Amino acid sequence: MKLEFLPDGPNNSGLIPLYDYGSFEIRELRRLTGELATGARERIALNEESWVAPVEGCKLILTSAYNT
Repeated sequence: MKLEFLPDGPNNSGLIPLYDYGSFEIRELRRLTGELATGARERIALNEESWVAPVEGCKLILTSAYNT
């Protein structure tokens, strides 16, 4: 799965598309976000996962709204 930052998004904000992925990456992303949703994890640094290929150092950290 590729993770890339695109600076030109709507309302002068950037976009972070996820692309070039298969069924394995989809399963892993669902598993991780499920852990986040249930409280099993508080934070996921997607760019640090072995199955994610950050483009030009792009980082995406997901956190639980319950812990902010």
